[in-house]
Amino acid sequence: MHFFGLCKISLKARYTDPSYTWDKGHFLEMIDWYKGFDENVRRAFDEMDPDRCSELASRGFQKDLVKSCTEEVIQAILEEIGDSRFSILIDDTHDISSKEHMGIILRFVNKQGKVIERFLDLEWVKDTTPTAIKGNLVGFLVRHGLSISRIRGQGYHGQSNMRVEFNNVQRQIHDECPYAFYVHCFACQLEQILVSVSSSSSSAISYFFYNVPIIVNATSAPCTAKDAEKCRQAILDKLDSGEISKRDKSTLKETKWGETKWGSHHTTLNRIDTMWDTVLEVLVIVDEHGSRGSRASFSIETMESFEFVFILKMMLKLFVIIKELSLVLQRKDQDSIQAVGLLVVVNERLKTLRDNGWEALFEDVKRFCDANEIPVPNMDEHIPSMCHSHLGGVTVSQLHYYRAQIFFAAIDSIRTEINHRFNDGSMDLLVRLSCLDPRRNFSQFDVEKIAKLVDLYSEDFPEADRAIINDQLEAYICYVR
Repeated sequence: MHFFGLCKISLKARYTDPSYTWDKGHFLEMIDWYKGFDENVRRAFDEMDPDRCSELASRGFQKDLVKSCTEEVIQAILEEIGDSRFSILIDDTHDISSKEHMGIILRFVNKQGKVIERFLDLEWVKDTTPTAIKGNLVGFLVRHGLSISRIRGQGYHGQSNMRVEFNNVQRQIHDECPYAFYVHCFACQLEQILVSVSSSSSSAISYFFYNVPIIVNATSAPCTAKDAEKCRQAILDKLDSGEISKRDKSTLKETKWGETKWGSHHTTLNRIDTMWDTVLEVLVIVDEHGSRGSRASFSIETMESFEFVFILKMMLKLFVIIKELSLVLQRKDQDSIQAVGLLVVVNERLKTLRDNGWEALFEDVKRFCDANEIPVPNMDEHIPSMCHSHLGGVTVSQLHYYRAQIFFAAIDSIRTEINHRFNDGSMDLLVRLSCLDPRRNFSQFDVEKIAKLVDLYSEDFPEADRAIINDQLEAYICYVR
């Protein structure tokens, strides 16, 4: 990846001002640097025709060079894999033109017995249907001499609009290759998944998470130096009068939405909740003194709505429920047995919240709104149904909107996603694999559970090996202990 990075930097090979002759561009500068390390390279370039040498900075040559480097690196990875079995890790991304791409990573055990992960390529996904995505993946593997029958595991890091498609792709691959077990990609943070899944379940939740970073940015980043000085002085006055505490101001300033750290979403929402008055005070200051006051004014209007408060309180409850499981899954020393136990707890708590949590949540939201003079809608009033306009004539009660279309929809989608990512089959596989954990003198070692893995991967074990696996495992544990 470092070499690819150098190649991409080297594409900036031309300069616009001929007076700066000392700056040849990244690529030619890199060549000059490398010539100092290799006499043969220096001699070859010195003997090259000047016109031919100048072609090295052309876009066509650069593209050919990157393509050749890519092919060489992929070939080296394929030779490293050899005829071994492997797992696939797939991630979705898109470029500046919003074209969907599929990042393909292979995980395998090399000849030295080490677990290796190699990034192979980015595949452009023209059609994002599950069948088309699977076709792209299989086609890529076939082009490089890899068969789908050699896949022994699959993981997907889909948090965006391709998440559902990836769920269907993994089922199709497992149907064709029953040994390609799906396991949750532990690099994919559960908190991020909760935000993505709940946003997909309701346009109101999606709109909520669209507005939160706007609010955070508006409170911490005035647009111009003049605005910043005005806001700074106004905030200092508030600090002197005690209307804003120094702790709240510093805490709010440290909040960065979308950080890839555990607790970023939860922490941000919790700070908005606990520092509600402070956030509004800062927004008012930005509205009064900043040149982009309309954005702050919009944020104030958004926050002072029942819908915003309701979703804020609901998401905080959901974050608390999954927090412990999130932390366990993210630890390097993952304990699969503990994770299985927490999954049961999370599912039960989500079910309890759905069945019995509405009244308590509604009362909590109502108390908060009353304390902050935010109007509470009449729950019997009818409004246009979600995704319908006034002209359509389709209406639902406020109660149905908040309870069924937001509260129930969010919980149901989260439970469905968790049950998919951590189904009984994949968790049983993880528990059996955890028996090989060497910590605490192989305290979790279980001959029967490990031997069951041979049945799960029966194609990889000859009949003769399966007959003696129990004896070999018993001898192994005696030896290592």
